[in-house]
Amino acid sequence: MTKERLIFFLLSLFFLACFSFKGSHFLDPDFGWHLTMGKYIISHGIPPTDPFSYTMPSYPFIDHEWLTNVLIAKGDMFLTYDGVAGVFGLVTIGAILISLTTLKKRSLSFALIPFFLTGVTLYSFTGVRPQAMSWLLFALLLWVVRQERHFLRFRWGLPFLFLAWVNLHGSFALGIVTLILAGAYWYWKKKVSMKSVIFLLGLCLAATGMTPYGFRMWWEVWMQMSDGSLHFAIQEWLPAIFSMDLALWLFVALSIILVAKNLSKFSLLDRVMYFVLLASGTSSIRQMPLWLILALPMTGEAIGYFFDQIKKIPEGERRFRIMGRALTVLVFLFCLPAFWGTISGFGEVNGASMYPDKAVNYLATHRFNGEVFSPYGWGGYLIWKLPEKKVFIDGRMPSWRWHAKSDTESSYAFSDYNKFVDNKIAFSKVIRKYDITTFLLPVPGDPKRDVLTDKIIEFGTKVLHLPLQKDEGYKHIMNEAKKAGWKVVYKDETAIIYQKNETN
Repeated sequence: MTKERLIFFLLSLFFLACFSFKGSHFLDPDFGWHLTMGKYIISHGIPPTDPFSYTMPSYPFIDHEWLTNVLIAKGDMFLTYDGVAGVFGLVTIGAILISLTTLKKRSLSFALIPFFLTGVTLYSFTGVRPQAMSWLLFALLLWVVRQERHFLRFRWGLPFLFLAWVNLHGSFALGIVTLILAGAYWYWKKKVSMKSVIFLLGLCLAATGMTPYGFRMWWEVWMQMSDGSLHFAIQEWLPAIFSMDLALWLFVALSIILVAKNLSKFSLLDRVMYFVLLASGTSSIRQMPLWLILALPMTGEAIGYFFDQIKKIPEGERRFRIMGRALTVLVFLFCLPAFWGTISGFGEVNGASMYPDKAVNYLATHRFNGEVFSPYGWGGYLIWKLPEKKVFIDGRMPSWRWHAKSDTESSYAFSDYNKFVDNKIAFSKVIRKYDITTFLLPVPGDPKRDVLTDKIIEFGTKVLHLPLQKDEGYKHIMNEAKKAGWKVVYKDETAIIYQKNETN
């Protein structure tokens, strides 16, 4: 094994350990409903309507991650949660390494800095999250379409890739867009016929209909992609300009400068995909990992092209290597402190510092009638830990809109939730409509509240006139509950529970 391969091998092990550590020590807000949905499907099959909410129980819910949820449930059963976290760590590092193999005719040493920055940046995204499946499959897709010999030899395997992808995660739609671009490019280069391109695309599109929902998967994807309010209402959908990830912006700056300087040396396909994915990632931070998977090899290649130019200058090669070592040291010193700070700040896997575990235990051991109202971010946790009760809203529901079939159901639960928290719907009206008898709320003045997100939401509300809510600690709900005679039955450092008196 060469020295550079040894360095990459050791870094890969380091990032695998970091990804697995984060997955096992950071409980994603949506993990609970992913796990519970997987168990539900295993026991009862695909649900025709929403089984977990009391606000939209008749909604024809489409689970675009159903197969991933089943795998999570099976993994939790046989591997435990830590084992599942390790598998998702392997999936993430696998996506990075597959991306690295598309580096074209360049020494691995040119990709060291991009590789490190990609790993550090993806750390902030990784965890037990279905999105990781899309990262891996997108890396495989790029491995096929970016290189002529791979495309000509393996393109007929892509329908099987899309068959898996459409059942694992909704980002398959971006994969189809990538395939259209690749097919047009290789036809333009006279490597394949138009008939072959159309037939291949037809097979891949047909594969996306082979789901429990048929082609309705596309409707679910369209609803999320066309819902502009998500880009200011949900943190992971925020535009990338609001991200404080220093490693990400260092990589973006380095990559754009180097790729732009050597743009003519890249294929038209690479150039188009690079800027399309960059625009997609800039508009929504959750799409940035897909750009990273392409930017990693392209930035490494751009460094190689820069080396070809500078070595023609007297003493250029020696100066390049000195500059490279200095930049490597600076990148490590720049990123590692923040990286380590993030690692050391994670709570335990049971979510004691992030989720109302003690309060939920109280509710589980004290029977009560009626429904529970809780924050959006706790919905998935309650679905998992308090399965006997349904929730007002959880992470599946922001884009759900339809005409409710009953006066006791909502046509747009996310909007109703925002309006209720923002005191734009009468307290008594919501209580009567949904038979809410219990409030499970964050303790007022919670220091963990994300002030930056509040500012962003305030901007979206005032400037863009979006129907968003700012987390004020749910003070008005607590005040209204007190006025109505509700009592505090439980309180700890994380959560407070108000319950309605039977006489009210």
